Amino acid sequence: MADSYKKVQSVAKVVESDPEILQEVVLNTLKIVSDVVGSTLGPGGKVVLIERQEYNYPPTVTKDGVTVYRALGFRDPLQQMVMESARESAVRTASEAGDGTTTATILAFALAREIAQYCRDNPKISPQRVVRKLKEIVAECVTPRIKFHLIKPDFFTDHGKDLLRKVATVSANGDVELANAVIKCFELVGDHGNVTIQDELSSVSQFAVERVEGYPIPVGWNDSCEPFSAKFINDVGNQRVVMNHPLVLVNYGQITNIDPFIPMFNTIAAMAEARQLPSNNVVLVATGFSEQVRGDLAINFASPNSQIKVFPLLAPIFPTPDGVLGFLRDLCVVTGQKSLLDPLSKSYATIVIEDLGSAKVFECYRFRSNLYGDIQRNQDQIFSHVDTLNNQLKSASLLEKSYIQERIGKLTGGIAKLRILGSSTGELRERKDRADDAVCAVRGALNHGILPGGASVLTWLSGELDLLTDSHVSRPVLPEATILVKAFQEPLKRLMKNAGYSSEELVDVVAEYTMLGIQGLDLIDVYDVTQGLWINTVQGGLLDSAPAVIEALTNSLSIASQLGTLGGLIAFPRDDEFERQESRSTHKFLRDAGALK
Repeated sequence: MADSYKKVQSVAKVVESDPEILQEVVLNTLKIVSDVVGSTLGPGGKVVLIERQEYNYPPTVTKDGVTVYRALGFRDPLQQMVMESARESAVRTASEAGDGTTTATILAFALAREIAQYCRDNPKISPQRVVRKLKEIVAECVTPRIKFHLIKPDFFTDHGKDLLRKVATVSANGDVELANAVIKCFELVGDHGNVTIQDELSSVSQFAVERVEGYPIPVGWNDSCEPFSAKFINDVGNQRVVMNHPLVLVNYGQITNIDPFIPMFNTIAAMAEARQLPSNNVVLVATGFSEQVRGDLAINFASPNSQIKVFPLLAPIFPTPDGVLGFLRDLCVVTGQKSLLDPLSKSYATIVIEDLGSAKVFECYRFRSNLYGDIQRNQDQIFSHVDTLNNQLKSASLLEKSYIQERIGKLTGGIAKLRILGSSTGELRERKDRADDAVCAVRGALNHGILPGGASVLTWLSGELDLLTDSHVSRPVLPEATILVKAFQEPLKRLMKNAGYSSEELVDVVAEYTMLGIQGLDLIDVYDVTQGLWINTVQGGLLDSAPAVIEALTNSLSIASQLGTLGGLIAFPRDDEFERQESRSTHKFLRDAGALK
C-alpha cells in the first residue's frame, strides 16, 4: 500500500451507454451538421460565415462544404466526438473526388437515421447484419447501375470539352466565367497536366490563366548565391542568370569542398574548347553549399578569363520527408542524368560526361528558376517515372498527394496557373474554394466519367431499389433496401428546399424520379431546380463528376455504419478553468509581443 501513490490514476471520463441517449446524441449531432453543411448545397445554397481563431483575421465567407465541415465544433464532448468521427469520412470524399462532401454529409445523416429506425423496428436483427446487407446491396445493385450511366468525355473533341465545361459550371455553383477559365487551363496543359490556383488582391474581380513554361524550380539566386549573387548575375537589366546549353549535375547532399569536382570541370572546359560540347556552362544542384564553395564559384564565374562557368543551385525545401529527394530524382529524369550523384555510393572521380544531364536554357531570377530542356529526348524515362509517381499516389497522405500531383504536372510539361483576383480576402477565399472544386471535378470527370447531376442518380436509384422491398416481384426480397430508398431521396430534397420549393412540389419531383427507376427507364431528362423544368441531361448541362457521387455514397455509408450502430460513447470531460487559463496565456503572449494595443 505504501507504493500505491506511484500507480497512474485513470483520467475521469464521460461514459454513455444508454441506447436511447446514444441515438439522440448521434442523430442530433448529425442533423445539426447536415443542416449547416447542407445549407450550401446547389444553386440555391447559402454562404456560411466562419470566425477565424487567428488574431486580426476577418471571418471566412464560404459556400464550400468541406471548409464549413472543418470549422465545426461542439462544446459537448460526446457531440464533438461524433462530429469528428463523421467528419473524417466526409472530408475524405473531398480528398478523393474533390467535391461531394455536402452530399456525403446529407446522406450520412439520412442513412444513420434510417438504420437506427430499422433496428428499432426489428430489435431481433443484428445491427451488424443490417450494415453488411446494405454494403452488399450497394456493391451488387447500386454501383453497377451508377456506372451504367457513366459518360466518358473525350477531351480532344469539342463535344467532350463542352461536357467538361458543364461539369465545371455545376461544381463552381453556376459561375460560367470560372468554368471557362478552368477549361482553358486544361487546354493549355492537357488532360494529365497540373493546375495550380493562386489568389491575389486586386481592385478588379476576375480570373486570369497563364502557362508555366519549362521545368519551374521555386528557388532563385537570392537563396542559392547570397552573398555572392552579384557575381553570378550576367543579365543585369533583367536581374537574372542566363546559361545556354548547360550541363546539369544533380547531387544528393551538401557540397563543402569543390576540389573533388575539379577534374570533371577541367574535362568539361577542355571539351568545350575543342567544340565537343556546345558550351562551358554547368548548373550544379545540391542540398547545400558552404560559403567557401560559393565564393570560389563566384570568383570563377565573374572572371572574364574563366574556362568554365558553374552556377550553384540550391534544392528547394519541402514539408514532406522525402520532398527534396523526390525533386532531385525528378530533375535527373528531366535533364537526362543517368543517376542521382551521391558521394557515399559513387566517387566524383569516376563520373564521366555521359553521366550528366543537360538543358537547352537555364534562367534564374531572384526567387525562381527555369530549365528548358529537350523533353522528347527523355520521354521514355519521364513516362516511366510518372507511372511510379502515380503508384505512390495510392498510399500517399493528403499533403503528399498535392506535391506528387504537382511533380507529375511539371514532368509532363503541363502546369497552368489559375489566378483569382478579388477586392477582399473573404471574396478570394470563397472564389478559390469554388475554383478548387471545379478543377477537381474536371479532373475526376476526365479520369472516371460524368453522371447526370442535380442529385438525380441517387433519387432515380431509390425507385429501382424500391422494387427489392416488394414481395410481389420475381426477385429476392431485401427489406434492408428500404433504408437506402429513403436516404437516397434526401440530397434532392435538400437541393430543392435550398432553392425555395414547397413540400408539395418536392414530393411531385421525387415521385417522377422514383417512377422512372421503378419502370426501369434511363435518366435522359433531369429536373433543373433553377428553371423549374425537366431538361435533357447532356444538352441542359446538369452534370456531375462521377467520383463525387460514388465517393459520397461510399463514405456516407461508412459513417452511418459506425454511428448508426453505436453501443457506447467514452469521452474526456471539458475543463472550463483550463480553457480560461489557456485564453489568458494567449492574450498575455500577444500583448507582450506587441500584437495587442
